[in-house]
Formats: sequence, structure tokens, C-alpha cells
Amino acid sequence: MTAGQRIKYFRKMRGMTQTQLAVAAGMSEKNADVRITQYESESKHPKKPLRESLSRALHVNPAAISPPDMDSTAGVIQILFMMEDLYGIRIDNIQSELCLLIDPARMDSELSGMVLEWLRMSQRMENGELTKEEYDMWRYNAPDNTAGSQSLTGGSEEET
Repeated sequence: MTAGQRIKYFRKMRGMTQTQLAVAAGMSEKNADVRITQYESESKHPKKPLRESLSRALHVNPAAISPPDMDSTAGVIQILFMMEDLYGIRIDNIQSELCLLIDPARMDSELSGMVLEWLRMSQRMENGELTKEEYDMWRYNAPDNTAGSQSLTGGSEEET
């Protein structure tokens, strides 16, 4: 989800109109809905001080409405939370291991197929059918790796 989509998601979750959010964030009511529309549509991006005001008005951490940052703990956890919202992933503790559980029914068929292929390729590496290098080559070319997948699987997609 983009930052604008997250703003809209949390605004609707809180039952707020665009004007209500803007006013709660300290903007004037005059152009409030226009400004929020611009942020939600990604035609404009709120600067950090405004993101902080919006997050306070929405009662969320600023990282929840900021562009995800994979290089920060806050960014990674927000990405996982977005995946929970979008795809229903959930966390569990199974035999003293933290596990992310994915409900394939919450994904579109293309993503579900890619995740299942990831599982299959990972299992092939674990079983010694692929080297780590071959597995990495597959991962780093996904999802546009039909040719790479064929060369690793020894056949065409129709055969698998």
C-alpha cells in the first residue's frame, strides 16, 4: 500500500471524512478535503511534519503512513502489518519458532501462485535438488523468471 492508501485506510477505519481528518491535523477547513484528496491519490505527498500531524489525528505511528523503509525496524513491522491488512497474514508461535501464516484465499490467484512457487522452490533447495545459488538466482529474478524457472525445473511451465 502506498502512503496515500494508508492515510485513506486509517481515515476510513476511524470513520472520518477528509475534512474531519484535515481539521484534526491542524489544516484550515477551507481546502481541507482537497488537500487530503491529493495525499490519498498520491498527487502530492505530505512532508514529515504534516505526516506526524496526520498520524496523531489518526491515532497511529507516523511509520504507519510513511513510505515503507525496509532498512528500519519500524518500516519492516509496518510492512508486515500492511500484509496482515491486505492478505490476512498472521503470526504464530509454533514449536518455539515465530511463523508468519498466509491465507492463500486472501490473495489474488497470481500472487497465490507466486507464493506457492516460492514454497516449492524453497523446498527443492532444502531437499538438495537446487543449490543455494540456483535458489537465489530464481528468487532474484522473480516474478519475471519464467525462463529461469524452466531451466531450474528441467521443463516447461505446462509440464509442472
